[in-house]
Amino acid sequence: MKNVYPDLTSVHNRQIIVGAFFDPISGIVQNVHASLFLLIMRVVN
Repeated sequence: MKNVYPDLTSVHNRQIIVGAFFDPISGIVQNVHASLFLLIMRVVN
């Protein structure tokens, strides 16, 4: 059993780690883009 499944488990754990790492980053990036857009609109007006 151990020889059949190590690849699946490693890929699954890697996806979980990558998802947990990139989800907050994408949220922060979206927030930064939104705040920058609001700042630009405020400056233009």
